[in-house]
Amino acid sequence: HLWWEKEDTTNVIREIRALKSQGISIIMVLRVALQHEYDNNPFKWHGMIFPKTNSQKKEWFYRYAYWVNMWATICEREGVDILAIGSELNALVSTTAIDSLPPISAYFANKKYQENHEFKILKYQDKLKAKNIWEYGVPIDSNQKRYINQKIASNLDWAKEVCHVQDSNYIDLINKDRTYLDSIWRSIIKQTRSVFKGKITLAANFDNYQEVNFWDDLDYIGINAYFALRNIQPIPIHDTTLYKDLKTGWTTVFHNIDSVKQFQKVPNKPIFFTEIGYTKKEDCTTAPWKGYGYSLLQNNTFDTLVIWQDAKDKPLERKLAMDALYEVTQRDSIPLEGISYWKMSSHLYHEEHEAFMLHVNKTPTDSLQNSLKQFLTRKEFLKE
Repeated sequence: HLWWEKEDTTNVIREIRALKSQGISIIMVLRVALQHEYDNNPFKWHGMIFPKTNSQKKEWFYRYAYWVNMWATICEREGVDILAIGSELNALVSTTAIDSLPPISAYFANKKYQENHEFKILKYQDKLKAKNIWEYGVPIDSNQKRYINQKIASNLDWAKEVCHVQDSNYIDLINKDRTYLDSIWRSIIKQTRSVFKGKITLAANFDNYQEVNFWDDLDYIGINAYFALRNIQPIPIHDTTLYKDLKTGWTTVFHNIDSVKQFQKVPNKPIFFTEIGYTKKEDCTTAPWKGYGYSLLQNNTFDTLVIWQDAKDKPLERKLAMDALYEVTQRDSIPLEGISYWKMSSHLYHEEHEAFMLHVNKTPTDSLQNSLKQFLTRKEFLKE
């Protein structure tokens, strides 16, 4: 099922007009949220959405294409500058042909692999509290072992449906799905261009952009850039070393992006970070996608449990991550056309609800604000 509320449409249009009245450029990113109250969804996220049958795929995309066209029409009328036609729909935008299972799919399809990874957390279970054990915003079973087994079972069922791993010719079946999906997305892009004259992209997840086959039809390679920039270390590192590691991390990221561009024969396609952000917590650059719950951070020789709500504050780390991004893009002439920072607000009380928030002011109180200002070509950062 796929639906949206008319009231939400009205509210977003009101926000677009408020921003345009201040001379602010706008990127509209279309997002689908997964409803976790359904019995089949507690261990899944929107990147795993994948209708089961061909008829269900056809129905889902009929609705989705209508929704994109509706917003493309609104965006053209309201003067939106860039439209991202989807966000983090990993399974549905995986459209490159494959000859073996991609790493994430291979992980979900292998029970032993998951058990070897997931059960490592059990040695820390005495440190975990119910408030730290949750999945995509929903409280889960406080019995850690039972929860892990339920999660693994859910992943295995998903792999059977999406990756056809119960069939001997599963690679052929996956590629057939991907060919169909590629044609659907190209059709949506074509229809979008018929009504929207601005730039068009897709907000692909950092672990999935390389599986998108239709970048040639889009204006930017759009990435939600929550790349891990470094490995966890057993002892805190000096800020100078941290900054060096972050620059090395970004250099590797852009090298990998360039390799994908070369492989897909779009070497001159510019990049847009459709989402990037960090919490104020120490080690946030090791798992930038995490702001709540816990992570078991690992390198080749050691692992450690991080409960993000209780982790030590270190706002300097996220500032250094953005400084390193700016330096690397300038040094290596990276064609990064823009970034959309998650998440800025001028209301301080939002910090109670959003771990990634940057409180912005005309007179900056957080040094990250000045780091972001480096990326702007506009003369003014904020207006009344």
